Amino acid sequence: MSKNPYVSYADLYKSDPLNPNYAFYYMNETIGDKFNAERKEVAAFDEKKGKEIPVQEVAIVYDSQWQVSTNPAARIKYRGEVQNGKPEGLGILYSDGKPFYKGPFKNGKYDGYGQYFDRMTFDLENYTKYSRPGSVTPLQGLFTYEKASEISFTGYALRYEGMYKDGLPHGDGILYAYGKMMPALKEIDQKALAEMKSNMDKRRRSLSIADYTRMNDQHRVLRVQYEAKVMDYLNTWQKAHPLAKITIPEGFALADALETYDMPAYVRDHHMNEEIGKKLLEIQREYQDALVKEGLEYPTVSLVNDEVEKLFVHIPFIVGTFSGPNYVEKGTEYSYLGNKLFEGEFQGLSWYQGKQFFTDGTVQYEGYFNDRNEYNWRGTLYDSYGNIVYDGKWKDGTYHAK
Repeated sequence: MSKNPYVSYADLYKSDPLNPNYAFYYMNETIGDKFNAERKEVAAFDEKKGKEIPVQEVAIVYDSQWQVSTNPAARIKYRGEVQNGKPEGLGILYSDGKPFYKGPFKNGKYDGYGQYFDRMTFDLENYTKYSRPGSVTPLQGLFTYEKASEISFTGYALRYEGMYKDGLPHGDGILYAYGKMMPALKEIDQKALAEMKSNMDKRRRSLSIADYTRMNDQHRVLRVQYEAKVMDYLNTWQKAHPLAKITIPEGFALADALETYDMPAYVRDHHMNEEIGKKLLEIQREYQDALVKEGLEYPTVSLVNDEVEKLFVHIPFIVGTFSGPNYVEKGTEYSYLGNKLFEGEFQGLSWYQGKQFFTDGTVQYEGYFNDRNEYNWRGTLYDSYGNIVYDGKWKDGTYHAK
């Protein structure tokens, strides 16, 4: 197994979650070496070598291929070798400046080992309200962070790595299934909201009207002091560095950063440097610490961040043999808990025939499944000790003796 320069994939995740090697280290420690030679070859490609050229996807008889475009404003750009007006050899495709394919081309089509990055959006109503100030939270860290609001995080993440032929996944590959974490993320999100409401209700019941009013007034005072401290620091820094190109933001931008605890985006959007970023995070932490100390805010942020970090340390994935972008022939699916879920034949991305496992790796069921991964037709169900619970016919997940 290739040496991981970090103690474990979890340490790499915590120290540098934007590092694209995170998924690779995670995969090596989960299933052993895979694609390491190919990864090194792709990584060795100098992204800064040569210039970006506009390209377009052109339909041919049963497929499509990339060709050089005459439109200089084309949204898709390519950096790499070109032959006969088409990508050839190692190269990278960009969409609006974001790389979405890295790997080799043959006659304008993906061919050989490649890495495909896809746009991901996670809609969570309450997540940003509980983000720990200054921390690189998973939804901002594991993905190339683009934008945050009170309802969603969007970014690019490694979606597939593996073999391609004639422009499509074909052969050994790994599909990273981030979307399978959504139910667990929503559960965490709702859990944090419920705890916050419960804490607020308890506080209201335990306080007199006068105390409650006083605490709200105190909250407003601390917030005004916080915003004033930020603006004073920025204005002082700007005077000391008159040639710097930072933007002193409007008050509403600062208020939004405060509500979402998204100071990194605040710093980036206003062209501030690392020195400024560190100072603003320090001021923001002081503000939240003061709220918690005065009993004005409950540390619900710890709950949601810790839970999400546990979730994102693992990545749900399918490793197997592919014959198309969403078609696995045979393979093994792993959960976001890092354990093996299924091994066998697939239809599309659904289980078809094979073994389902308990979290300890013992077989739970062996047989056929429908397109919702429910027991179907014929199969055998086992208990955790390996004893047969039922052997026979199934229909949509239930016994079906007829």
